Amino acid sequence: MSQFFAESVLFVITSASREVSARIKARGGGLVAQDREATGGKILQLTKQLCESGAHSTAKLHPLVLASSSKFLGSFASVLSDTCTPDDILGVLSYLHDALSVPSACEAAATSIRSVFLNCGGKLSVNPSVSMGVFGRLIETGMETKR
Repeated sequence: MSQFFAESVLFVITSASREVSARIKARGGGLVAQDREATGGKILQLTKQLCESGAHSTAKLHPLVLASSSKFLGSFASVLSDTCTPDDILGVLSYLHDALSVPSACEAAATSIRSVFLNCGGKLSVNPSVSMGVFGRLIETGMETKR
């Protein structure tokens, strides 16, 4: 996939995040439930693909793709809270942490980290020692950038 195509796809999906999130959070059975499951599954699949490849791999594709993927993760944080496991959430935070080191993605990653912590706090409380380890890494990174 070309860098421009990847960024374009992520931009479009992120731009529609409110509408897509509303579809995933819709209540009801039948077609609504089928749509909710299918749409949520695709968002989860894309999230896992991004996190498995890693931020540094995405940055090698192109730094703007990393910025777009970071925005995507933050835009769908409320959905991730419903569809991801605690380990998946930690993977998202790790990806975003690594994205902080790329200047063109830093702002998007920081905003998305905040969104993930706000929306996925319940999932992170399942394993507080691991969650606090990730939080500690984020604080250390923040302190290093202040120097």
